[in-house]
Amino acid sequence: MSYFILALWSILAYVPWIAAWLAGTVIAAILFRRESGRAQRVALWGFSLMLAVSVIRAALSPLGSWLVNRGTSMASAGAISAAVSGCLALIGLAAVVCIVYAFWNLGRARSAAQ
Repeated sequence: MSYFILALWSILAYVPWIAAWLAGTVIAAILFRRESGRAQRVALWGFSLMLAVSVIRAALSPLGSWLVNRGTSMASAGAISAAVSGCLALIGLAAVVCIVYAFWNLGRARSAAQ
């Protein structure tokens, strides 16, 4: 039960990030609905991935202390936390690349239209 309380507090600490990525996802979805181009689709993927990473990171942040309370050694808990954090970092990096590509592509298309 205490794990869920820690996860709730952790999610509360991530609320600004989650709100920002949620707003970006909504805006990207609106843009994708208006004109379904490649850049809009990539932006939607990028913002959605960052939203998912933020929610998962918030929910799994007390993972290390939960593992230690369950009897796992500190070294094993640290290794597991590092592996999870590394995977989330790679997904976040892919999301940032998607977002940068989408903005670059949108800016290039708008400058060509003028």
